[in-house]
Amino acid sequence: MNTPPALKALNIPRVPSTEANGGLNWSDLYEDPQATVPVQVVLPVEGAINLGDRIDIEWENTTLISKEVDDAAVQTRLVSFLVKVTDITRFGDGLHTLKYKVTTAIGGNESTSPQLEVRVKTSVPGGNDPDPGSPYINEDLPVVAGVPDVIDDSTADLTLTVAPYTNMDKDDVVTLDWGGQRLRPSSPLIAGQPVTFVVTRTMLEASPGKVVVRYEVRDLVNNWSRWSLQKETDVEVGTSFLQAPRVSGKGVVDGAVDIAILDGYDLNVDIPAYSQSPHATYYWVTNTPRDYNQPAMELGDEVELTWSGHTAGGTVLPDERVSHTVQQGDIGWGLSLKIPNAKVKLIASGYAVMRYTVTPQAGNVKSSRRASVAVIGAVEALPAPKVVGFEGTLDPGLLPAEGATLRIDASEMIVEGDSLHVTWAGTTASGAPQNYTFDVIVTQNMDGHPIERYIDMMYITPLIDGKVDVSYVLNKGDGPVINSPVTTLQIRSSISELPAPVIELAEGETLDPTQVPANGLPVSISYKPMIASEYVEFHWDGLKPLTNGFRIPATWGDKAIEFIVEKKDVLADLNQNVQTYYTVTLDGKTRTSLSRSLLITAGSESDVTEDFSEQTGDAAVLISEGGSIKTKHMTVRFLQGDGKAGFLSSYILPPEAASYFVNPVLQLAYAAKGDQTIELELNAECQAVSFDVHGVESGSTAVRYLDAAKTELSSQLLPATPNQQISYTSAGKPIRYIELIVRSDWTLWDNFVMRA
Repeated sequence: MNTPPALKALNIPRVPSTEANGGLNWSDLYEDPQATVPVQVVLPVEGAINLGDRIDIEWENTTLISKEVDDAAVQTRLVSFLVKVTDITRFGDGLHTLKYKVTTAIGGNESTSPQLEVRVKTSVPGGNDPDPGSPYINEDLPVVAGVPDVIDDSTADLTLTVAPYTNMDKDDVVTLDWGGQRLRPSSPLIAGQPVTFVVTRTMLEASPGKVVVRYEVRDLVNNWSRWSLQKETDVEVGTSFLQAPRVSGKGVVDGAVDIAILDGYDLNVDIPAYSQSPHATYYWVTNTPRDYNQPAMELGDEVELTWSGHTAGGTVLPDERVSHTVQQGDIGWGLSLKIPNAKVKLIASGYAVMRYTVTPQAGNVKSSRRASVAVIGAVEALPAPKVVGFEGTLDPGLLPAEGATLRIDASEMIVEGDSLHVTWAGTTASGAPQNYTFDVIVTQNMDGHPIERYIDMMYITPLIDGKVDVSYVLNKGDGPVINSPVTTLQIRSSISELPAPVIELAEGETLDPTQVPANGLPVSISYKPMIASEYVEFHWDGLKPLTNGFRIPATWGDKAIEFIVEKKDVLADLNQNVQTYYTVTLDGKTRTSLSRSLLITAGSESDVTEDFSEQTGDAAVLISEGGSIKTKHMTVRFLQGDGKAGFLSSYILPPEAASYFVNPVLQLAYAAKGDQTIELELNAECQAVSFDVHGVESGSTAVRYLDAAKTELSSQLLPATPNQQISYTSAGKPIRYIELIVRSDWTLWDNFVMRA
């Protein structure tokens, strides 16, 4: 017996976005419901995967996406897949399994990769932010308890507590910010128990003056709670500090800095006259007897002011240091030093901690107390990247041979010594990723000027009818990393074709009018990019030609447009050929799509319809996990889950259910209780099936189609639509089982039509 050679060892799959955060979090999966998660397969060096081999990505043992290995993948040894976030969220939170199966082009040998565990956690510590108007604060987090209004010299250590918060987990990292000093809890976290922090006497002495107290939480996958509401206290502890500095002059209102009033000017920071000289007639921080025991300001003292900025997002910026040598005229009168306006604007909606040191020509270095100052103003964003001459849509046909000019406008945030990491993240018309990245070092002659780079046509042409997301990351030396806004451009060629309308109820080039629901035939039109103000006109050219139109709104994006052809109009063309197409008009120019021809003909007599009309009386029962119900054309099995499913004679259909639902109907997650997996075993195999569904709300209800060996043929994630008709035709093996998966969606299922 000859045994085909086994495939060589495969690499474990990669999910790059999980490698920094430890998993997939809320932002990855819910911030953009149309987003995708990149999955990468690195090809083994020894050729275990070759040209033409098929790779199937399996998430939680469900095949989500497949791709054949092409020349580019062989050269780069990398195959990238884009998994829809909705295909991941339907499995809920937890440890998900990810692997891939390789089927060789020659011989059809199969091999499965090692399994990667992907942690999925979308529950945010503290719950989701209740007020989008305060993007850096979560008002639902408990406020820190135990912070007095004034802390005096009698205080030793200070104990603070945080009450249990929503979605608390023992692996959370809770960080308290005490006037710019960070500290962790004094004991390990216990879910559901208060969190305790101990602020030591040393920390109190290091943060005199007004101190802002708040905390944040990050979980295992870097879900960020945002900051709690802050508490303020005045700290008057310690005996060895010079008086704290203060801000004054233009832009200062009630001790805070208002960026709008500062109006582009540098900020004054005053250093008190740290002197016993008779000239020193004022102090800006109330003196105590211990404060008089300070050495005098002397000629030649080196004074260094330190400005530590804290952004609204909690990032601590590199210190800004300003030095001054004491002159004769300074003695007894204090100093006024300047913080550059750009440094102040970087921490809009944040705060700064100020302090200074005095290094005399002889003697020890003396340090001041700290002072915190709030900075009022809108957070300044980096300028969005742009492609010169294009906005919203990039037409390769209008570009010069060398390509597109990418421009990043000048900004006070981008200065000499910074570096930019630019990403040109393309998506082809088929959904495949094509990325190009490069770095820019900001030199002296670039400071204060726009930065321009060419994007070669080789990175643009393959994206026709797709899109590109352009962004960059600003790296400020050893300081923070700041992300730019993302600019999205649709790549549209002036000569590209518009695809034909999509009519899912059609079987090839035929349409059975008996399969059209009472509320009409859905026709879907989808092309990319869709441009605001385009007028789309659908044409149904039968015995009685029909048209219907839609103008693209500014916020439409690239969503499919659905037109409805009334059932009576479909029946009017029985046994006739109908041409369907659409036109797109903008600025007086009209494009016409490819046409789809349909023969309107009645279905086969071999169609079997299961409308559950016999499930009355004793046959109308609700079952739980492990139970089953025999109907005329199928067996309903409750495979796993909780709650009830089945039939109820006394049930009254809701008014929002469409007229084609007639009780008895199959009810899943009865009374909106339970996550359930229900199996329908058909009495006879079929090649195509359609059915009606009411009540899908969560966007997590799914359908799987299986053959007699229970091998998946296909799967569908149903949209959150009240009434819908679902259909599927298998191009290969016939359908024997249908698996229905619901997550607390109380749904009604009826009118299963099975075609041999």
